[in-house]
Amino acid sequence: MTVEAVPATDDRTVILIRNAAVVTLNGDWDIYHDGHVLIRDGVVVSAGSGSGPEVAGARTIDATGLVVMPGLVDLHFHTDIERGGYSESLEVEQALFQHWYPMMRNLDAETAYAGALYSYVRALRGGTTMVNDMFRHVESLARAARDVGIRATLSSLVARPEDGLDVLEDNRAAFRACSGGADDLVRVVVGIEWIPLATPEMLGEAAGLANELGTGLHLHLSESQAEVETCLSEFGARPTKVAYDHGLLGPSTVAAHCVWLTPDDISMIAETGTHVSHNPAANSKLGEGIAPAVRLLEAGVNVGLGHDSTEGNNTMDMFDVMRTAAYLQRALYADPKLMPADRVLRMATASGARALGVDAGVIEPGRKADLILVEAEMDFFDIRSPAYRANLAPRMVFGTNGNMVRTVIVDGRIVMEDRVVKTVDEAEVAERAREAVARLARHKRSGGSP
Repeated sequence: MTVEAVPATDDRTVILIRNAAVVTLNGDWDIYHDGHVLIRDGVVVSAGSGSGPEVAGARTIDATGLVVMPGLVDLHFHTDIERGGYSESLEVEQALFQHWYPMMRNLDAETAYAGALYSYVRALRGGTTMVNDMFRHVESLARAARDVGIRATLSSLVARPEDGLDVLEDNRAAFRACSGGADDLVRVVVGIEWIPLATPEMLGEAAGLANELGTGLHLHLSESQAEVETCLSEFGARPTKVAYDHGLLGPSTVAAHCVWLTPDDISMIAETGTHVSHNPAANSKLGEGIAPAVRLLEAGVNVGLGHDSTEGNNTMDMFDVMRTAAYLQRALYADPKLMPADRVLRMATASGARALGVDAGVIEPGRKADLILVEAEMDFFDIRSPAYRANLAPRMVFGTNGNMVRTVIVDGRIVMEDRVVKTVDEAEVAERAREAVARLARHKRSGGSP
């Protein structure tokens, strides 16, 4: 890929991508072979066949042999500060209480920043342009997202005060501190870590806080059978009914996991317009089960995809998550026609963007310019061949991985080009993360605090 350098008037210069296979994911499922995309002021101005208009001062990218598609949206994300491996082969509750929560209790702001920098760079490298991150020290996460140049919806790890994590006032403070920036890369919503770590009063207050702030909610829901049993014991109802009764479900809510659902649960989620993050790889690795994604889609629920966490999924590669989502649903229902490639691509892009209230995930005029350029030609596959062109969507879902992402554009800015992240020094980010992980592990073993 060659790039013609043109002096920029600002950090969002006009960008013209040419000679690409443009996978728009628009309502007509248009794919423009030998097509173009024109970007100005952070939005798509035009997309179509041919080389596009001549634009004075535009930066021109020759994307011969590449696919241009919307950036991937990781709808359920936890910043990586453990690097994986602490809780292999443990059930989710064991992993949480033996490893994850002790780590989180000893987390300080700078360690969170180091972990978020590293995580967001890794996400970008795999083609993810937007994350929905639930973690601690949200101001540090916001700083990291802006430094890296990724779009981020952020929420606190809210639980009861005695759990030693975050409380609702932390989330309120984060909203006030992070809102109103010069860009629109960062948005803060209200997080609920886990209904078993809440009281009825707290759940009602969380819904009230989201309404007061005019923002959304992000919560774990019906992830495991143990969670269902705990909610039945402590609240007298299944998790989805508890969330419904306390006003947590609605069109501004992302409910993560939703593995153990009854038909009534699905009806409540659909009725309220709640969005679901399907996290198939993490749910499988942790032995939690397979979410009924097909049934949710059939009920009209907007379902996106998420990688979850490093402990739950040792990769942030959303191409891997797409593949896993399709494979498991086909296996679960013994039907190879389920989860066709175009639907899975939309789940990983447009559906996730819709859930987060961002006008992205589709390449068409007026949409935000969050795009990725992906290698398409491998071995005997030729992007110009009729067979390849007829099966481009399945190739993107079933035959692609994050290592094939060449260039990433977020909000009209080139943040990674020819596999080089332009916004931060990757070596420094990695070293900073290594030091943070070692420091945090020492505190965990000693029972000390940072």
